[in-house]
Amino acid sequence: MKKILSAVILFLAVTSLLDAKEISGRVHHNKKGIANVVVSDGKNFTLTDKDGNFTINTHKDARHVFIVTPSGYVTSCDSGTPHFYRGVDEKDFNFELFRWGIPGGRYTLFAVADPQPRGEAAFERLEKEAFSELKEYGNRIMATADWNNYFYTKNGTPVLSLFLGDILWDNLDQYPRMKQMIKDIGHPVYPVIGNHDHDYKVADDIASAHIYEQFFGPSNYAFNAGNDYFIVLDNILYEGNKKYKEGVSKEQIKWVKEYLKYVPEGSHIYLAMHAQIHYYRGNYNMVNSDALLDAFNGYEVTVLTGHSHIQGNFQLRENIREYNIASIGGAWWLWDCKTSRDGTPLGYQVFEYDGNKRVNYYKSIGHDKVFQAKVYNPGTVYGYPDDLILKIWNWDSRWQVRARQCFKNGNKYVWEDVEVVQTSMADPDYSNYLQKEYIFNKGKEGKGTKPVDNVYFFFKVKPAPDATAVEFKVIDPYGTSIEPYVPLKLKY
Repeated sequence: MKKILSAVILFLAVTSLLDAKEISGRVHHNKKGIANVVVSDGKNFTLTDKDGNFTINTHKDARHVFIVTPSGYVTSCDSGTPHFYRGVDEKDFNFELFRWGIPGGRYTLFAVADPQPRGEAAFERLEKEAFSELKEYGNRIMATADWNNYFYTKNGTPVLSLFLGDILWDNLDQYPRMKQMIKDIGHPVYPVIGNHDHDYKVADDIASAHIYEQFFGPSNYAFNAGNDYFIVLDNILYEGNKKYKEGVSKEQIKWVKEYLKYVPEGSHIYLAMHAQIHYYRGNYNMVNSDALLDAFNGYEVTVLTGHSHIQGNFQLRENIREYNIASIGGAWWLWDCKTSRDGTPLGYQVFEYDGNKRVNYYKSIGHDKVFQAKVYNPGTVYGYPDDLILKIWNWDSRWQVRARQCFKNGNKYVWEDVEVVQTSMADPDYSNYLQKEYIFNKGKEGKGTKPVDNVYFFFKVKPAPDATAVEFKVIDPYGTSIEPYVPLKLKY
């Protein structure tokens, strides 16, 4: 019996070795090897030696070998996105790195959700409104970069983007076009796979990513920038025919845990996925979300997601905050609409790291970074005839919102505090736009979707009848203050 058992064990071991493939390669900059770069096949890990060389025994199911691009570098982006990977059947596993910042130094991140164009009108708006903005604002931050030579001016700051899934809308034959558009943005763009990036004709979670992987590489990977560690996961469990569940597999969580052995405890990590972990609109559960978050105990984590097409910033755990980012195309590029269904202006999240601290703000397309709030006068919002309404689309519980009202007392003006009450409502701008365009277009196809009716980032103030003005003081989590001033018409 023991002989039979030994034979079985030996057979399994030999079979495993036959299925595995040993791959060797090198990571270098200007022909000089770079040590301690993490290399993975999606299951196993290794490190480069002092000369930048590595050898990895790939798993039998592995489709790629990829590096965790170290801080201060980027791989070739000639095809539009970083080429940090090789197919396991390729011959050359040498990864050349180019300088993109200083290891541990400053950089700026654009987090972009759901570009998702379908049809020429959507592609045109995406290119002319959204991508042109990313390019212009990115170049302004980089102080005019020479992208072809991976160079930005000495006084500038390197920029990179994360596209958080639904890069297309099931029309996967448009990936070559999209990659050229991405290349024209002029800085590295790291992709995330979304539900609409899977091949809906394939009823298998892993196999349905085959077209995406052909153009963008592995759907689970990692890279570094500044002092931050980025982990990208495919959290769409695809079932085929456009059916799926939001979630991650136990195998993915195992890969994350193995990778975290290379990340110093206490580090800051960006976890980028397509579907949100928390959704305030109703019953929602991301499969294995608790187990995934448990893996990050001991780390400071910022989760970046899209999918919902609306904004939602929430503290998930003491060490984990999620930014569920509204679509850069708003309500699926509805006509010429400039907002999402919750009233968030078309835009993207910006995260700045200066080498010491991190700052976040939402950048609305066509506006300066100071555009963070909007005020609606009394009588302009249905159901609030006597209230001023303040909208702060990037608000979370760390923000401060105060207000005071002004009275005329003889020849003097006197200010006193007035109560600010948080309230939920449908966005006035999107509601009015939808009603107007629906009537104008006589209800034809393209009317869009209903407004979100319980948006949480609104505040109301009821001024006294004899108040002459109201001044808000809005302070973001980093101490930046905006002070909208609203003159009022007296009612007597």
